[in-house]
Parts: sequence; structure tokens; C-alpha cells
Amino acid sequence: MLCELDKTDYEKVQPLFLPLEFQLSSLAVLGGINPGRCFVDDLADPQTALLFSPEEVFYLAGNSENQDFNHALNQTIFNRSTFGEEALIFGLASDDWVDSLVEIFSPRIPVELPRRHYVCHGSILDWRSHVPERFTVSRITSQLLNCAELRIPDHVYSWIRNSWGSTSWFLERGFGFVTAHGDEVVSWSLADCVIGSYCEIGIHTVPRYRRRGLATVTAAATVDYALSHGLSMVGWHCNDENLGSIGTAEKVGFTKERDYTMYGLFLDEVHHLAELGYHGFLKGNYHETTYYYKQVFAIQEDLPGYHYHLVARAYAALGEESKALEHLDAAIAHGWCDISHTTQCKEFTELRRTTEWSVLMARVSQTPPDNTAE
Repeated sequence: MLCELDKTDYEKVQPLFLPLEFQLSSLAVLGGINPGRCFVDDLADPQTALLFSPEEVFYLAGNSENQDFNHALNQTIFNRSTFGEEALIFGLASDDWVDSLVEIFSPRIPVELPRRHYVCHGSILDWRSHVPERFTVSRITSQLLNCAELRIPDHVYSWIRNSWGSTSWFLERGFGFVTAHGDEVVSWSLADCVIGSYCEIGIHTVPRYRRRGLATVTAAATVDYALSHGLSMVGWHCNDENLGSIGTAEKVGFTKERDYTMYGLFLDEVHHLAELGYHGFLKGNYHETTYYYKQVFAIQEDLPGYHYHLVARAYAALGEESKALEHLDAAIAHGWCDISHTTQCKEFTELRRTTEWSVLMARVSQTPPDNTAE
């Protein structure tokens, strides 16, 4: 049974979540700073708990062998009566929960999501000297948010709302910076949460303005503000394969504090199987990729081209050239047109010597863009 704990009783479960102190958002929810929800096995004396953070991450803590709780959580997830999420990401207070996830996610297999946690105690970047010409960096204030002449993406407002509950609370307890090009905000970095002398931040840049150093400048401005206004540490989380985020963090002055793993559950079966295949590819387990994608294509064949392109890469890495060419052909037929990306994939080295490769590349150049990417 899952019982929702009243916010006034969150102190009852705080000890259970202490191992997750590097996930600052979980402590911020329990401290009443950020919005969230908490479900427990027993309202009076909770031994097992599930915390839902504003970043839409679920954290499991306490007794992982609580069969009644685990079964109730499984039922709740799949009837969608409480959470209503199509993709659920779980963080674990201890590795004891890994085995229990098999029961909680059943009939799905948990998708492993390798992550990194970075911390910064002092920025190494003089961001002011790196602001490009015709760009401006500004702290987020009520005046900025209400400036009619400035075009601010909806994502900025939704980030504030989701993380802090209201703009007024963000302006009181949080902070952030934006970089604008003319009258358009093109990069922004906000505090996800602040508790004690610690905070965590994130970064987003409009796609067409990426690879110009704007994310680094904007994040560095946010870090500089945090550390010069009473905070002693800034945290940063990213996926293990997100080289852009990793590079930005390290340029600003973040150092890796730890590697950790989250676990994903996708309620749509095709989506879940595709994620298993994709993360198998990231691990270099190409047999795993082809195994799960056989199931994907058996359920649904009409998928965007990047799915077939990924499987082509996996077969090429396994040395199965005919299957690689077959799936590359299918990728093009389903709209894949990124010839630059295809020609850079190391898995296709041997295929480039074949006649079939030249024919397929000629077809790629004639394919209308599908606006997708691996």
C-alpha cells in the first residue's frame, strides 16, 4: 500500500534519504523548499519511501524488501492512476534496490541510465571576457521576466514553475542567468534548488546557438553569482553520454564527484525496448541492441529513420555487413538524411569500401530531412 505523506511529516523520512544527499533536489523537497510528493508504507512509522521531485525523478529509500510496498508501486505505475507519467526515472538510495526494481518494473526490464555528478567550489572561467560581441548576459529578475521587449522562451518560465512552484518563490530563494542575442534569450542557466550552502544548476541553449561557448558563459555566470552570494558548492548532473554537458561543466570549473546509475521505465513497450537497445549500444553490447530492436520492429515497423540507423551501426560493429546495409537502407527509406553523421560513424568503416555504400549515400543526399537525430 502506498500512502501519501503530508508535507508537515517529511521529517519522518529524512533519515531514509540521507544516502541521496548528492541528489540535492531530494533534500530540497523534504526541506519544504521545492515542490514534490512523498509516498510511504506507513504514515506513523515509515520504513520505505518514494519521493517524487520537481525534476520528475522518483527516489526510492528505506527497506527495499518491502514486498507489499513494491507490489503496490508496480500496480500504481501501470494503472497510471497516481503519477500519470509515460517515462519514469528512478534514483536509488542504495544498491539494495536494484534487485527490487525487477519486481517494481515487471513486466519491463529496468533500463540502466549511467549518470555523472559534478561539483564546483570556484569557477576557473572569467566569463565576462568570453561574452561574444552583440550578446549580453543578465541575471534573472522580475524586471527581466516582465520585459516586453525581450523574447523569453516558454522553457524558462516552465523551468521556474516546475522547480520552484511559483515565480515569486524562485525570485526569493533561487537565481539564474540568461544570455540574449539582441532581443532574444538564447541560453539560460537556473538553480534547480538551493538548500543550506549548496545548490544545483542546469543549462539550456537554443539549438541554433549551440557550439558558440554560450552555455559555458551562461553557466559560469550562474556559478559565479552562487559562490559570491554565500553558497559554497554548486552541483551539476548529466548523462554519461552527454559530452556537451560534460565539456561545459569542466570548462566552467566543475570536477566529477561520482558516477552513479538511474533506472528508466517507459510505459510504451516500443519506447522501452528501443531504450534498452540504445543503452546496450552505448555500452558496446551490440548483440543487445539487435536483440531488443528485433522486438521493436516486430511490434512496429513504421518508425523514424534514426532507429534503423542505430541498428545498422550495431550490425556493422558486429561485422554483419549485409544486415547493416539492409538497415541503413531502411533508415533512408524512413527519412534518415544526416549524411555527415553517417559518414563519421566508425562502425561503417568497412562498409565504405562497398559499392552498396556509394549507392546508399547517393540516396541519402536526395532524402528530405526528417528533423530527427540519434
